[in-house]
Amino acid sequence: PIKTGFWQIAKAANVPIVLMYANPFTQQCGAFAKIIPSELQADLLEIQRLYQEKGLTVVIPQKG
Repeated sequence: PIKTGFWQIAKAANVPIVLMYANPFTQQCGAFAKIIPSELQADLLEIQRLYQEKGLTVVIPQKG
């Protein structure tokens, strides 16, 4: 399950969500898009679409 605290904080603070990436193998990172939070499910789908469009995979680290 995707955690949504980042979205709730951005929505309450009326600030954009900046999409970023980090590649530990190439030691590259960067920001590539921003969205203004409006509706949770639609925004999550848009975030997923933007990452896929960029050819990036979202990895959620396992606790432990």
